[in-house]
Amino acid sequence: MNVPRTHYPVQPVATVRTRPAAPVQSVATQHDAGWPRDQGKAHDIFARRKARIADRFAAGQRTNSDVRAFLNDRQVRLSAALRALGGKRSRQQADDLRDTVNAWPEASCPVLWFSKPKRVGGSRPICILPPNLKAVHYMIAAVIDAHMPRDGSLYGIPGTSRDGAARALKTLQNSGFSHLAKADIKDCFQSIDPDSLYQLPLPTEVIRRTLDHRSLTFTRTSDANARRSGASFGYSRGSYVSCNPSGPQGLMQGSPASNIILAWLLGGIPREDDVAVLLCFDNIAVAGRTAEDTRAMMDTLADFFRRCPAGPLELRDCEYFSGIGDPLDFLGYSFDPAKEDPVVSPLSLGNLERSLCVAEEEYQTQRPVLPSAIWHLLRDARSGFPAAAQNDPHLIRLAESTAEVLRPDSGPLVEYLHENIFAPKGTPEGDIIHAILLSHPRPCKKTNEKL
Repeated sequence: MNVPRTHYPVQPVATVRTRPAAPVQSVATQHDAGWPRDQGKAHDIFARRKARIADRFAAGQRTNSDVRAFLNDRQVRLSAALRALGGKRSRQQADDLRDTVNAWPEASCPVLWFSKPKRVGGSRPICILPPNLKAVHYMIAAVIDAHMPRDGSLYGIPGTSRDGAARALKTLQNSGFSHLAKADIKDCFQSIDPDSLYQLPLPTEVIRRTLDHRSLTFTRTSDANARRSGASFGYSRGSYVSCNPSGPQGLMQGSPASNIILAWLLGGIPREDDVAVLLCFDNIAVAGRTAEDTRAMMDTLADFFRRCPAGPLELRDCEYFSGIGDPLDFLGYSFDPAKEDPVVSPLSLGNLERSLCVAEEEYQTQRPVLPSAIWHLLRDARSGFPAAAQNDPHLIRLAESTAEVLRPDSGPLVEYLHENIFAPKGTPEGDIIHAILLSHPRPCKKTNEKL
């Protein structure tokens, strides 16, 4: 699965083009050449106003007036509207949404939610925010981020990521903190005390009207219906009702603000010199120099979360690894002390294998010219685990086994590209595969609409 045969002629790629290239510019851009510039201006003002809040907070100055100015600013609201809409939107669509974005709404559309099964049993309520409320939550997330101290233990927030947490944990393991443990917080987002939200550096009425679930209306739907209906916006003048006890509570899962609010609320987690603690979303990892240090810190964390003002919260599913037995799995990665980098975990590989089986069966049944669905899955798996080594043996093995389903009449070019499926952009093979997949969108996922 290496990329050694760069001498292979790449000219035949023209023969696999199955649809005409898209026009260089969209129709909206052709008729409104200034729209990209105006979008950039809005995003720039959003960033500069956020930076001003961060600078004043770092200097120990009050930020109340700056926060209000940020939330009211017309250009900031346009930037947030564009983020909420996503994709390429026209000026009219963005302006229409911007005019309804209000951090102090008198009332709001119902928040749609659906029940998503958990891997370990049970379910969690996932919210589909109406675009105007979603835009407000993007602004709220920026305000919280501007007030966040960076202490090296918080991940899954702007500037850090799940993959950054995986790299940090592997660095600790490689540097002598070899006794690892993990746990997650039971029903974390649902268990957050809504009264604790009023500690946030936001106007009280903004919190009450846009974050406190007790002041919002929720409507249950299916996953598919929620995604179809989530494009509407506008305010409802109906009365507020409390949510169903089985529905959304605490922090809304699906909101762009919830992860950073959670990190802000839990930012005071204990830490010691000989033990490292990493918090990513509602997942906890501990790395210590001795097994005793790691277990003692996990006990300290359990007590901390029980007494946490944002809770009480409960740690569950604690697992320990001291170099014997199966390596610790955390955030989709596996941490084997014999390997320099994290590797894709067995659970993640199992999920990928099941998806590949479906794609292989469809490929053999439908006999398309190119195995584009298979290639999408393999490339997504590679990009979805950037902390793993480029030559992760598990991904290489899956790609090699998948090569066996390629039809004999696929031709040498398809075989060659499949052998180089993980070639990065900037290489001839990587650029060809990227161009092919752009013209062959991912197949739509089948959605089970039963609750």
